[in-house]
Amino acid sequence: MSLFRMPLFFFLSGMFFSASSQANVFFWKKFDALLKPYFVTLFTLLIISAISNESNLAWKLKWILYGNGYGIKWTPLWFLTHLFAVHCFTYALFKYAKLQELSLLSRCGIIILMLVVGTHWIDYFKKFDVSILGVTYGLPGLPFSTDLILVTSAFFISGTFMKGFFVSGFKPRPWIIVIALVLLLAIAGMSDAQINLNGRFYKNPLLATLGAASGIYLIVVVSFYANKLEYIRGILLSIGGASLFILIFHNSIDKSVFLAFHGHTKNELSSVVALLSFLLSILMPLLIKYLMSKSDYLSLFYFPLQSNKLIKRLG
Repeated sequence: MSLFRMPLFFFLSGMFFSASSQANVFFWKKFDALLKPYFVTLFTLLIISAISNESNLAWKLKWILYGNGYGIKWTPLWFLTHLFAVHCFTYALFKYAKLQELSLLSRCGIIILMLVVGTHWIDYFKKFDVSILGVTYGLPGLPFSTDLILVTSAFFISGTFMKGFFVSGFKPRPWIIVIALVLLLAIAGMSDAQINLNGRFYKNPLLATLGAASGIYLIVVVSFYANKLEYIRGILLSIGGASLFILIFHNSIDKSVFLAFHGHTKNELSSVVALLSFLLSILMPLLIKYLMSKSDYLSLFYFPLQSNKLIKRLG
């Protein structure tokens, strides 16, 4: 799944992208939706660290502000800062460069060029040195992981352009499903292709990109059929509606539950403990979302401000 998991997230995010708003409105909404939960969560963890008399608080604050996955306590939150950067970058391309008005061939060429250039220099920013006032600093990627922006925006923009194809009258083709499945399994099992964006790995770019595209298509097909089953659709919509909370809390819950139970169980029960920790890493964020939605004060920190009752009362 590592071949298509992160490309899928950016592709799906791109399907919901729109550049119709004014710049100030657009940037504020994206800050409210993405950066606010990021800073609230990590500043809360920083305060807890201070109360617990942990050391290196200034170092932790620095990496929170730097905004990539290297130094923050809950690594998956790097996705929020980077998605904000991708939204801003794509907005500029659509609003000012009019990317959407170009021919299909030109748009495909630009996306391919972004992938070629982005995957070519991805290793360069894995760790590089910057000298400031005679002092050399080793940096693991750029702030907000902007060194990845060409690669991730290529998938994001692809999702934007293919929204109509997947939403309006999409019908899975059996022969495409077979090709995509064979490609994905062959590339994953018989090549060194690998995608780890936070780790700055994009090995064998051609095969890795084909694997990502195949995986994305297969997930859309699975979603298409799941959508026809009402009880499954309801479950997945509930989970999808809590995706922000799952992103933020799942990793910490998963690890904590697994470590808590694994030490007290036999080795043959490891798979059971792993399944339990996985399920709780999904269900507990759903509960957290529900509890926060019931409080107008807690909602200020994780839900859009424009929907908050306290803000509406203030006009």
